[in-house]
Amino acid sequence: MSSTGPTKPIVSPSLLIVIAFISVCLWHIADFRTGPDSWTQKKLKSIVRSGYARSHRKSVETLMKDFKSPDRNKRYSAARQVSRFGVDAEFCVPELKLLLRDPDPYVRYAAAFSLAGFNVLDRWVIDNIIGALNQGNPKLQLDAINALRGRYPFPSETIPFLIHLSKSNEKEVQQASMEVLAYAQSDDPRISEALKRGLKEKDEKTRQMAVISLMHREPQSVSLQQIKTALNNPDRDVRFQAINSLDSSHLLTNKEVEQILLERLKDKDDSVREAATRMIYRTSLGEGMVVDLLIKQLQDKSKWVRRTAAGGLAIKAGASEKAIPALTELAQSETDRSWARKTIAQIEKAKKR
Repeated sequence: MSSTGPTKPIVSPSLLIVIAFISVCLWHIADFRTGPDSWTQKKLKSIVRSGYARSHRKSVETLMKDFKSPDRNKRYSAARQVSRFGVDAEFCVPELKLLLRDPDPYVRYAAAFSLAGFNVLDRWVIDNIIGALNQGNPKLQLDAINALRGRYPFPSETIPFLIHLSKSNEKEVQQASMEVLAYAQSDDPRISEALKRGLKEKDEKTRQMAVISLMHREPQSVSLQQIKTALNNPDRDVRFQAINSLDSSHLLTNKEVEQILLERLKDKDDSVREAATRMIYRTSLGEGMVVDLLIKQLQDKSKWVRRTAAGGLAIKAGASEKAIPALTELAQSETDRSWARKTIAQIEKAKKR
């Protein structure tokens, strides 16, 4: 059996379209008619959210029926899909745990990955994740590694297996292992050794991912030149992660790094520009310059860049009064209205202090 199971429609696509359309209409009517902080808007948005929650619950309940299917493909698919509903699916955890004893190992792995997504990391879950890490299937190994991302407390039992996979011939598996190891809450010296070993790999992206991982794990061991190379890498994933890693770096306020960040504000990739916009107000650039840069980012073609710029202006509210005209113009757009109005409110509040 492959590590990916069949997927079946949970709710009629046409019904989902109708629900989404009505929800968006209610959301924007509330926003336009009553303003972002009114009781009416909050009530309507609460109704929309609860509608989504009810819809999700029905979908999860449908999937739960397949937990007991005699068809292992259906059990696998249901166990894998259920975590996509996030907190709305947490009620299924007791039933999902029963699949950790399924006779089929792939069903057990799928259940373990979803339970880890709910931050359930008991002995059975960890053992099955380790079992998947030990499989020779790279796709399954990647799924297991991804199930460990952001887990806290980090299951230390998995560290030896991740260190082993950091030497994998499968580059995606190798790079993902290093990335997850960088965030592991452990003082195991073998982690730093594994990341530093990655610096000597022939594959350039693997070397760059090792640099980024060390920026999180051991920033003092990374040179300025290594960081600059990662920030200017032609691979957008490397540029994006390098920018995000600057938060842990002692070089965030370095003048050369700041100059590269300014260049990344104009990057061709939306996610890289958003990351640079999010990081720019944490630099040592003057407050006036930062506000000017954020105002300029309000004109970006990506709504996420515009949203991040608005958030940065809210953080710099005391110095952002000159951004009000640009934010007022932005508030004319349905897409940006809520963010722009909230930022304006923050600036007005700061003025009264």
